[in-house]
Amino acid sequence: MKNPAATTGAGKPQGILDEQGYLDFISFARCACSNLGQGGSVMEKDDNIKQRPPDKGEQPKGFQSGQTAVEKDGDLFRTLAETTSSGIFLAAERFLYVNPATERLTGYSSEELLSMKFYELVHPEDRELVKSRGLARLRGESPPKAYSFRIITKDGTVRWLDFTADRIIYRGRPVILGTAYDITELKRTKNELRLINELISKVQRGLEKDRLIETVLSELKSLLSPDVALFYLYEEGRLALKAGSGVSSGFPDETGIDSCLCGLAAREKTVVFSEDINSDPRCTLESCKMQGVVSFVALPLSGTEGLLGLIGLAWKRKQPFEGLVKFFEAISGGLSLFLQNALLFSRTKEYAKELEVRVKERTEELQRAVNLMAGREVRMAEFKDGIRRLRKQLIEAGITPLVDDPLREDYAGH
Repeated sequence: MKNPAATTGAGKPQGILDEQGYLDFISFARCACSNLGQGGSVMEKDDNIKQRPPDKGEQPKGFQSGQTAVEKDGDLFRTLAETTSSGIFLAAERFLYVNPATERLTGYSSEELLSMKFYELVHPEDRELVKSRGLARLRGESPPKAYSFRIITKDGTVRWLDFTADRIIYRGRPVILGTAYDITELKRTKNELRLINELISKVQRGLEKDRLIETVLSELKSLLSPDVALFYLYEEGRLALKAGSGVSSGFPDETGIDSCLCGLAAREKTVVFSEDINSDPRCTLESCKMQGVVSFVALPLSGTEGLLGLIGLAWKRKQPFEGLVKFFEAISGGLSLFLQNALLFSRTKEYAKELEVRVKERTEELQRAVNLMAGREVRMAEFKDGIRRLRKQLIEAGITPLVDDPLREDYAGH
């Protein structure tokens, strides 16, 4: 059935519909340009509004000399709407018109979209906000015109949109004119940068090796929510497990660098991903598969002296790693630097302890020497005192000592 607001008594579509029921871009341009901001009541969905299919072989045309200004505006809007990379749509509560970019953004065809309400595509966590603002705009209120939110595409992908909306009036009835631009990659980049900054700000607070390992695993679990997290140090040609969470008892406490995903990452010193380890021939460690995990990423930690260690993160649900290479490489590089500093600090601290022990031992040796010398001086004083007493006794007995007196210098002053 035709929308009464879009037909005449003769049954021919008027206003934003042409004679075939397609969106009339000339009338729409006139409406958009001359009536922006007027009030009106809500327009119901018009089942006759649809996109005009492209004419076969028709190429974009310039303005003809006989065109009016409004006709030119209509041609301009049509060219803009159907060639731009931004989604453009017209809606009351339901979609009335969607451009090709909107189809590409959502994954739905125009026919599917025209049967949907504008907020049905929105992510459940953002849906109420978008719905309330859209309906408020139709009522003539003034919610924010520009904001961002998430949608769920036909294949289930979550995408972020930078959205701008306004209300145009046709014959006293409000219609929403919306434009949407895909900012998923921008959002992802900003979120990755935020996660990296949060991780670095927490990790750099401590230089103790054990504290660093504990903090790294704790922060990675908080930021990325892996089901399994492992921290290895490279020792004597093998990866020794220093800390782990989410693994069952009996999990190996060390592994070689000649097998499995961790070994590959350690040998190549590059981040290694696997969205499904159960079907990945590179994953040969059955103990990992026994943990019930599906997706895995191995982050090598390298320094100026070579391989330092490795971090393994695993999830029990399949993770899409596409587009995350640089993110995990940045984490690997940053943590490598902190681990190298922590190991250097540990070696310096151990050397300081060794020096402290050596200084203590030397001090004790010196103290024993001093004590020995002090003991000798005491015994010498006792010896001299004995000689003096003997000399005195000989003299009192009328006997003159015949040997040289070792204390002669002591008597000289008396």
